[in-house]
Amino acid sequence: MRAYPYSDHQHCLFHKMSNLRAKCPRSEWPLIKAKIHKIYFALNE
Repeated sequence: MRAYPYSDHQHCLFHKMSNLRAKCPRSEWPLIKAKIHKIYFALNE
């Protein structure tokens, strides 16, 4: 089962993070990375 069934394709976490890092200012990346990890590894409710 896909998380987003109507999307054309899904990126793995590595490629998603790589794409985001390329777009973020270097000084902002540690904060953005921490927030993304918090969301990604959150427990399901």
